[in-house]
Amino acid sequence: MKRLIPALLSGTVSLLSGCAFLDAASEVTIGDGKVPRVKLKTKLPPADELVPGALKDGSLPGLPDSYAGATLAHLDGILRMQGTCSVVQIEPGNSKPVVRSSVTLARCDGTDPCDGLCPDGFDGLVLELGATVRMLDANDVKGIRKQLSKLNEDSIVQIRMRFFDLGLSQVEGDTVTSVNDSLSTYRLRLESLTSEPVDLVTEEYLGAITPDTPQRFELPPDAALTRELKQNVLAAEPFELTLVNHFEIPRSALYGIVIAETQLALDIQPEFVISVLQAVEGK
Repeated sequence: MKRLIPALLSGTVSLLSGCAFLDAASEVTIGDGKVPRVKLKTKLPPADELVPGALKDGSLPGLPDSYAGATLAHLDGILRMQGTCSVVQIEPGNSKPVVRSSVTLARCDGTDPCDGLCPDGFDGLVLELGATVRMLDANDVKGIRKQLSKLNEDSIVQIRMRFFDLGLSQVEGDTVTSVNDSLSTYRLRLESLTSEPVDLVTEEYLGAITPDTPQRFELPPDAALTRELKQNVLAAEPFELTLVNHFEIPRSALYGIVIAETQLALDIQPEFVISVLQAVEGK
């Protein structure tokens, strides 16, 4: 991020000295090498951490010999016997730039909305995996504070996320198998502390996202969250963004998903598209 604005201003000066604006150079994409890339591969918490305390130490009919082999179906059964609708776990982040992670699990039976987590008529489990990411840190801010003051909000014409990897998979030794096909619904939403959430990716796009075929998704230009991010960038203030992966897994797929072998993959390059013309006119 530190090399971002000097390069942009250098391009702006060149345009001015040539007394002409070239369409091909009218926008600059700020991303790779300038904005930290978010890469995360994390396994689900162990089953015995997700099980309510009253059932942790006792064996129950239908459970495997150890929680290591427990599936989502086993967990669903335990929650049902406990009379528990949902489980929430929040942990400090274990890698930079992730500052906090969360797991929300809701047991859905088609009738109980479970605190609004279960869609009408859905039978299965809702799993939400969240990662709160620091998009800019103090070092980034120190290097760009003065330069950002030369831009205005209209200078940032797009905020995009470029995805290289996304979704659930099961890992057995060297074998990695996608779980995405087992989902009935998926969406990735972006959240902040002050703006309404924004849905960015849905299940029909998961199959197209691979390291060799990354896909870009633009934040809605008129969304309050998009404007909030622009204002944070322009103010050169560190800010955090929460990425929440919402999975709806039908009951028929629960026995096929072993908790200890399941991981979330997230590989995202944030990108800001800057209009050089707007930057010059807004000075």
